Amino acid sequence: MPLEQCPTCGRDVSSNAPSCPHCGEPCTQEGFERARAARLQREVEELKQEKRNHRISSLKTSIVSIFKLIGIIILFVFLYKGCVEKDEKERQAEVAAPTCKSNYKLCKDNEDLINNYNGILDATFACKRVVDDNVKYGSPDWNFISKFGQYRAGKDYVEKGIIYIADREVKIQNEYGVSQKSEVFCEYDLISKKVLRVYP
Repeated sequence: MPLEQCPTCGRDVSSNAPSCPHCGEPCTQEGFERARAARLQREVEELKQEKRNHRISSLKTSIVSIFKLIGIIILFVFLYKGCVEKDEKERQAEVAAPTCKSNYKLCKDNEDLINNYNGILDATFACKRVVDDNVKYGSPDWNFISKFGQYRAGKDYVEKGIIYIADREVKIQNEYGVSQKSEVFCEYDLISKKVLRVYP
């Protein structure tokens, strides 16, 4: 026996019942159809509301994401601007009163020069490039952290403008394809910015 919704109370009732057992309202075919139409209308309205809520939620999420992105961009701009201003101030300070960073002759000794002079990075890359180009077999396997991290104590680098740096961690292949830990020494001229010689 099929069940319908009572047009008055909305509870289930047999479609053959003369009246609703819950509220006593007479059951007619016309009343059942009105109840079905009202139920369908409610379901349609609920679906529309659900879609609206979903759109609003998606819109809120998009707006929040856009504001987060804008915040990140603003933060990046301020950080970048701060770094550029800091670099510019440091550069102006170096021009006004040069230090070991910009002029190796102002370094107090070899250690100060190696650790602070800006040109050391160029020297290590130049030495590495010469070694890479001149090995007989394969490619050297460099220690990522300290390429040419060894140097002599004293003041001769500052006085002569020529540095001697060494890498004792590089692995170089032999004629059999076996990588062996090797020592590589590099002599570099800070004035001409050229590698004078590299030797094992």
